[in-house]
Amino acid sequence: MRKMFILPFLLCGCIWSWDVVDEKKVNYIGLPVENVIMKFGAPSAVGELNGQEFLTWTNSSTHVSSVPTYDTGYTSGSYNTSSGSYGTYRGSVDYRSTRTTSMQLNCTFTVMAKKGIITDMNVNGNNGACEAYSSRL
Repeated sequence: MRKMFILPFLLCGCIWSWDVVDEKKVNYIGLPVENVIMKFGAPSAVGELNGQEFLTWTNSSTHVSSVPTYDTGYTSGSYNTSSGSYGTYRGSVDYRSTRTTSMQLNCTFTVMAKKGIITDMNVNGNNGACEAYSSRL
């Protein structure tokens, strides 16, 4: 039974966006920032602090999903008939409904550079939103 539980997680092959960035950034450190700009387009923001340049790209999306929910409703009561009889009833009914949820996904991808040469890069945010950057590195 334990093997059946673990197997789906092994087959998933889940890769986190920030792990991909950490793994692939070594391929970019020392290269001109144009290499990243060519992949992602113009940055959302550019800044400089003490000679260190910061190029930032941001991504935001809303993920909406519908999840089925199952529940049981209970009822009970009493009744009178036209002949004057009196009775009670109890019962249950199973029902299904759908609950819709939404989640805001955000990501910030930042490249640090000195004199136009990449010195570091990092990603911060939700895996779903950051995958847009990590998949293009």
